[in-house]
Amino acid sequence: MTFDKRFYEFSGECNYLLARDFIDGTFSVIVNYEKTGGRPVRKSLTVMSKDKTIVISMDGTVMMDKTRVEMPLELDDITILREQNRIIVNNKRGVTIACDLAHNQCSVEVSGWYYGKTAGLMGTYNNEQVDDFTTIDKERLHATGQFAASWSLGARCKPINYAVEAGNEVVPEPSGYPVCAQFFVSENSPFRKCFRVVNPEPFMKMCLSDTLINSDRVIREEDTCNTAAFYISECQRVGVPVKIPSVCVRCELEDGRVFSEGQNVTIRSEEVPHSADFVFIIQHGECNKKMLESVKHVVVNLEKILLGEGLKNNRYSIIGYGGQGISSAAHIHTIGGQVFATAKTFSLGIANFKATSGSKNDAMAAVKYATNLPFRVGVSKNILLLPCDACRQGQATFSELQQLLLFRDISLHILMPYNFMFKNKRNTDTTFIFGVDRETVYTRKDAGTADLVGDSEIRPQILMPKDLCVALSEETDGSVFNTLQYTDTRPYIQKRFMDVLVRVIADKAEPSDCQICDCKPDEVGAGKADCRHCVRPNPIYDVLPNFETSGLRSPFYDTLDISEPSVVYPTDISPKKSTPKKSTPKKSKKQLNGRKRTTRKRRLERPDGQ
Repeated sequence: MTFDKRFYEFSGECNYLLARDFIDGTFSVIVNYEKTGGRPVRKSLTVMSKDKTIVISMDGTVMMDKTRVEMPLELDDITILREQNRIIVNNKRGVTIACDLAHNQCSVEVSGWYYGKTAGLMGTYNNEQVDDFTTIDKERLHATGQFAASWSLGARCKPINYAVEAGNEVVPEPSGYPVCAQFFVSENSPFRKCFRVVNPEPFMKMCLSDTLINSDRVIREEDTCNTAAFYISECQRVGVPVKIPSVCVRCELEDGRVFSEGQNVTIRSEEVPHSADFVFIIQHGECNKKMLESVKHVVVNLEKILLGEGLKNNRYSIIGYGGQGISSAAHIHTIGGQVFATAKTFSLGIANFKATSGSKNDAMAAVKYATNLPFRVGVSKNILLLPCDACRQGQATFSELQQLLLFRDISLHILMPYNFMFKNKRNTDTTFIFGVDRETVYTRKDAGTADLVGDSEIRPQILMPKDLCVALSEETDGSVFNTLQYTDTRPYIQKRFMDVLVRVIADKAEPSDCQICDCKPDEVGAGKADCRHCVRPNPIYDVLPNFETSGLRSPFYDTLDISEPSVVYPTDISPKKSTPKKSTPKKSKKQLNGRKRTTRKRRLERPDGQ
């Protein structure tokens, strides 16, 4: 579709100029094809802006000046972001290129400042469709192949159009007609309310063309999804919200089975994947400067422990927040161009993560953002938060995150610079404490032991930080670790700290042995699994936790302010305290009835309340 909304089908074998500013030369966009299996396939888009050349590949990788880069990236007049299944390039002079990787589509938008200045396969942008097929020699043509060939770049190209177009086929009623018509013709179409605003006829023809490519088999509803996604994006562009058909929202189980939106699948025992997804949420800030290098070692050591416990094919992701510019709000920090990657490639993503902080930081919004990542069906879901500032209610509230984390069965671990203290013995040395969870204190004694026991007897005596994210960590059977034990200690202590940290996280990373999974659409309509424990969680805090009023000595929490004007904080509700008990070796996962620790099971109740 051109800027002036002229539709045509084209697929070539070369590189072609899509659009260029022919007056001031501020930008150029090129589409690159290559032959695969005898047919041309769009491989990538090249964006030239100022003195930079950016190549967006449909596998999610981005190159700049022939060097692979990670997102987000911000230069003088260009920003590149990854938003799950989308890559967005913004030229600050009014050009936006967005690629929907799930549906193999890219769009180019230009501001009114470029009116009458552009030319290429996307036309002349002057509100006149009649001259959209103007060649580079300013000749108007009718044949699509010849028009496209005039804008080819590099090697000499044949003026051949490989695209299959329904209007040119001698087929009175293609087999895909009923499938396409239900979306683009029928009065019962889910897109009906947009028909008067965005003409569905060109999309109907586009849909039929797509079905002709697959004419050697039975046409299915899902064959229309790419065209449906295109139509939906045009409707949303003009302010008409329409929903992608449920059949297009598809999720895949580990065994290859597929289910769609509106269906739910229960997986039990051996059907549950022995695998885990981990998300590192890192605040851009000086306090994490030393930890950035350490995060790589956390992943390497964690992966070793996970493999030893039978958890394989584990994935890792990075979310940043609190930085400058486009890094201020929560954002995906890609690893080799991907949202999730393996432990082997994790270092690619963390290598250029900047510690420079911005003026805003919202850890709770970042946690909420992370809960919406595309986790795999049935795997264990784990978030590791590395904050520099205390959690406050902002875009996300405590109760909202409580529900999201509990009902999506996500564990929250916190790695922060906080020296633990005893409640009634503030001056007592606690440097031997590495971290805590809801029941146990983990110390230097736990390093290298055969069984990770911890000390449950002193847990009730520990003064926990007055922090909302710490309370959420308790809710989700997570843990809290003091990063000062790694950044400000000798190598001997660092090694022991790392050993305890990764073993605790791995111990809590076993997937639940019974899960109910739904398939829901993401921001472009692609399927995203949403799995929860078969038994409904029972929160510890029914309302916002009432922290102890005694002050904390750590400067990390001196700025904590939970007095949000819109929230009433109770005075008679305080976190439940565990009863002191003797330290006993924890049972292995095989000894437990399920794969979650017993601490999680006590917090669950049946849906019928029994």
